[in-house]
Amino acid sequence: MLLLIAFMLFHNNQKEKKARNLLQQQKEEIQSTLSKLQSTQTQLIQSEKLASLGELTAGIAHEIQNPLNFVNNFSELSLELAQELKEEIEKPDADKALVQDLVDDLTQNQQKINHHGKRASSIVTGMLQHARTSTGAKNRLTSMLWRMNICG
Repeated sequence: MLLLIAFMLFHNNQKEKKARNLLQQQKEEIQSTLSKLQSTQTQLIQSEKLASLGELTAGIAHEIQNPLNFVNNFSELSLELAQELKEEIEKPDADKALVQDLVDDLTQNQQKINHHGKRASSIVTGMLQHARTSTGAKNRLTSMLWRMNICG
């Protein structure tokens, strides 16, 4: 009987050792998996941040490009108007009404160039102010651009 009890205790002890070993292996596997998961999560967060930054950069570039296109277009028109004005003034019988119209058009173009140049400047200024005061969160910059009425 004593031998049977000793055998059962020995057998139970062996099972317990195997269970502990298995438990230790599983613990190590879980820790390894957790470590890999945390690393993957960090990489995913970085990828998402980069993707958001790329989208934000594209949006900002688009917003800056709009007023710059206006500036470029109106400056080209102004050059053409200035050339017409020069040609008209050089004529001995210059048409004063045409000259006045050309000067008015040049003035309007310069006002538009000024307006859109200031608009582009305000976008850049807003971006610089935001960069100094925040962590670069996309939502805050987007809402700031909306408040400045330069998005869309």
